[in-house]
Amino acid sequence: MTSYGVPLAMAYVIMPVLAGAALVGVSEQTVDGLGVAAAGVIATIPAGVHMYHGNSEHALISYGSMVGVTLLSTAAFGGLGYYVGKASCDPDAPENEAEGCSFSIIGYTVLGAAAGAIVGYVGYAVYDVSSNSRVVEPADRDDAALGVWINPLTSASTEQSQAPKVNGLMLGATLLF
Repeated sequence: MTSYGVPLAMAYVIMPVLAGAALVGVSEQTVDGLGVAAAGVIATIPAGVHMYHGNSEHALISYGSMVGVTLLSTAAFGGLGYYVGKASCDPDAPENEAEGCSFSIIGYTVLGAAAGAIVGYVGYAVYDVSSNSRVVEPADRDDAALGVWINPLTSASTEQSQAPKVNGLMLGATLLF
């Protein structure tokens, strides 16, 4: 069993840097959504590492899980930040007289969402590198075999001159390991 944990870990480290650079670099251009599309393509780097090392069935699962876990933790921590901001702000306080609590609540929400994105992404990256970065070698083909056979079911004939009559077929399989 071979491991490709180091290249996969490097992909998880470099991917947010490249995606951030793409978002910042393209955001100054006039094309809307191009930065998000570029970051989405860059986000497939860890899945590409899985595919390169022969673990292609895990590549799509890895990409979907990474995006899903990151988004769910972003939403959960953002919601938690919203409730912390709402609970910690006194609307009657003199510092909140002009704007109310909206600025404080937004700050806690954004901070919680950013922390959730980091925790979700890093958590999934650690999980993926530690448990999914091994290529399972296929079993030796000489050790396992599957045989499929068909036998006609015949009835015994009482006369010597008649051929046996086929009444049906028996289908079977033999697995050797």
